[in-house]
Amino acid sequence: LKEVGTLAHRKSGAGILNFLILFWAVTPLVASTRSIFNGIFRVTPHRSFWITKVFDFLTAMVFITGISAVAGMGVFLRFLKTLPLDLTPPAGLKFLLPFATTTALVLLMYAVFSPRAKALHMLAGALTTTVLWFLLRPAFSLFLTYHHGYGVTFGSFKSIFIIVIWIYYSQAVFLFGAEVVAALHRHESVLIKHLMDGK
Repeated sequence: LKEVGTLAHRKSGAGILNFLILFWAVTPLVASTRSIFNGIFRVTPHRSFWITKVFDFLTAMVFITGISAVAGMGVFLRFLKTLPLDLTPPAGLKFLLPFATTTALVLLMYAVFSPRAKALHMLAGALTTTVLWFLLRPAFSLFLTYHHGYGVTFGSFKSIFIIVIWIYYSQAVFLFGAEVVAALHRHESVLIKHLMDGK
């Protein structure tokens, strides 16, 4: 944390260089996600190495921009509460706005990683992911409430361990939504229905 604080208090730096290094560092994550999606959708890519790298770089930009938008929305809602005017949104909108934004972000990610799927199938997968993710949040909090000693052997690294677990489960939910999109895309749900009707 000392190093992070030092970097945060710097007034100047090689901004564009840091920007490029950040996105180049995220590229392996994007490449791995794309590879998993290719496996889910049974797609064999035929792009050249450099076109793939540029595609991964642009996808990383979309990914970070989307995550920043979701985080920024939470900050914006908190900012509205501090204003002297009553600009806080109604209770229903406070839930609906993050839900819609998360669904739009997941839909955008599915559109980037699986452009061959129909928009309706991707919307079904995005809604599935969002619902599961919103259910995962209180479930994870409840788990940590009743198992407050979880990860206690890690000492001061416990919070990092919990963040890694949260990212792992969030990624699992994201990939489950992709499986829903792929199943609808391949009409597997229709095949299952026919098999059940046949029995």
